[in-house]
Amino acid sequence: MTRLKLKFLLLALAVALKFSQSRYPGIRERFKGKNRTIKIKAGKTEKTYTIRNGRFHLTAFREPACTSGLIWTDPGTALAVMTSGYDGDMMKAFQNNQARIQGDAMEIFWFFSTLKEIKDGLSGSLHKTWPV
Repeated sequence: MTRLKLKFLLLALAVALKFSQSRYPGIRERFKGKNRTIKIKAGKTEKTYTIRNGRFHLTAFREPACTSGLIWTDPGTALAVMTSGYDGDMMKAFQNNQARIQGDAMEIFWFFSTLKEIKDGLSGSLHKTWPV
């Protein structure tokens, strides 16, 4: 059941990125000029997020050439940390060897700060740009 919840969470992140890119100029600006392929993996559950020429694309297959990746030891830990809302939990997971970064760490932190900006924006400032 945890694996299914994680799959749903990873898909929901992709939908949020796709939606935000088309609706909010701040997110489009953040993606501008970026070419990144980021993989999040926990056990057999894996999702690849691609930003190519400043546009977000959800990759339906396993992308062999990722520029960076966040690899979790198990889906339960990934789900707990990613839904906790506390940034310190991710750092604890790194310290306890429950997660590791493959490739460029700054890309992973950029990706999660973008997600945090979207989350904060949907509940705060970005909703002001919604058409009336």
